[in-house]
This record gives sequence, C-alpha cells and structure tokens, in this order.
Amino acid sequence: MAFEIKDADLQKKGYAGEAEAGVNLSTGNSDTSSGHGRLVMDFFYGKWRHNTDFEANYAKDSGKVSAERYYASYKINRDWNQNRYTYGLITYENDRFNGLDNTLTTSLGYGYQAFSRDTQTMDIEIGPGWRHNESSASQNEAIFHIGLDYLWNISASAAFHQTFSSDIGNTNTMSRSVSSLTNNIWGPLALKTSVTLTHQTTPTNDDDPTPKHLDTVTAITLLYSF
Repeated sequence: MAFEIKDADLQKKGYAGEAEAGVNLSTGNSDTSSGHGRLVMDFFYGKWRHNTDFEANYAKDSGKVSAERYYASYKINRDWNQNRYTYGLITYENDRFNGLDNTLTTSLGYGYQAFSRDTQTMDIEIGPGWRHNESSASQNEAIFHIGLDYLWNISASAAFHQTFSSDIGNTNTMSRSVSSLTNNIWGPLALKTSVTLTHQTTPTNDDDPTPKHLDTVTAITLLYSF
C-alpha cells in the first residue's frame, strides 16, 4: 500500500498509489444507495516527499440525499534524520451534513517517528495552522494541529492502519479517527474495511438546529495498489 512504501523504495520507483471504491444498492422495501471512492498518490520531487489524497462519500435514502462529502489534501515532508522530519499540510473539505462548507485548513510543523519495528511504525506530528470554514460563525481561526499515524503489518496479507488528527481551535475543535483493516485478495487487489469517526466540539448545520457532535462512516471497499 502507498503509505507503507519507504522513501528509498519510492525514489527508485518514482511514484506509488492506491485507488479504492465501494458501492451499496438496496431496492424493494427500502430504496437506498451509497458510494465511497478514494485515490492516494505518493511521489518524490527534490528532497521532499509529496502526498495527495482525494476522497468522496455519497448516500441517498428513498430519493433523498443523506450524505455528501468531498475531501482533498496535499502534504509534503522532508526527513532530517532517521526519526525527525518537517511537514506542510493543506486540506479541503465540503460536507454539508457536517457543517463543513468549503473548509480549508493549513498546518506547518514537526514530525517524529516514535518507533519503527519489523511490523509496526508510528509517527506523531504537531504544528500551528489556520482554518477557514464558510458555515462557521467564526469563519477564520488559528488552530493547533496534532496528528498520529500507526501501521501494523499483521501478516504478509493483512495490515491494520490507524490515523488520528485533531485541529484545536478556540471556536471549534475537530478531531478525526480512521481505523482500517486491509486483507490482500490477489496481487494488487485487497479488501478494505474502515471506520471513520469525526467529532466537533461546536458543530454547525443549517438544516439541523441541534447537530450531533459525532459522525460515523463505515466503508467496505476494493483497493487497488500501484
């Protein structure tokens, strides 16, 4: 998988990526449909590693759209020694059911590889940033970003991946946890199960006067690595 490839291997290969997609359709007594898609690319330019991430989620229930989310991110980082690196991150998110209307977040900071073993690695990132959210009462605010990325290669064909991020602001703190289990099917194809939890301390939703603080998305997708 793209997030597993080491810097030296990525420089030799030139690029690496993942594409995943899943669709669910139900007709009869219930009429529902949902879709999930994601594309991730890693590549080197100069001495910096670049990562792009594009994701979309969509759901319709009885002819009414119940979920619609679009996400994109661009990240660069450079290693300074075996354990320490600096990073720059910019993300865009539009989720009209979660109070995120053209939300743009930027962050610059410091990364540290807490440990790296034969089958497990964990990185921690911290840094200041800025967030713009058109649907928030306070559209612009300074944030402090905390990130964690943990990978466990359970076996030659299975891997567990856990990411966590929190953008801490004075008006709203948004935290996101993504847990995924990937099982290889054949060659570059794998089956991926993921659970995404998004929590906001001060959620906003024009269609709901009492929006929930926690949103959950569960996805089962086919993943292709290249």
